[in-house]
Amino acid sequence: MRITALLLALVVCLGINALAWVQESSENVSKILEPIRKVGKSGLGNIEAQKAWKQIANLSPNALPEVIASMDA
Repeated sequence: MRITALLLALVVCLGINALAWVQESSENVSKILEPIRKVGKSGLGNIEAQKAWKQIANLSPNALPEVIASMDA
């Protein structure tokens, strides 16, 4: 009985942490994509966008849906 309760508590804690990580990851993706969205005419902001693109390339596959969705915006 104690082991079951302990395992349940562990699963709940891990689940909460996983949800927090996903939310944080989503917020980070939005911040990383911002310089790319701001690129203006004649390449204004291109240097910042290049740095952001390198960060995007290093993101986990979980960020891919948000990156793709931002391409339509």
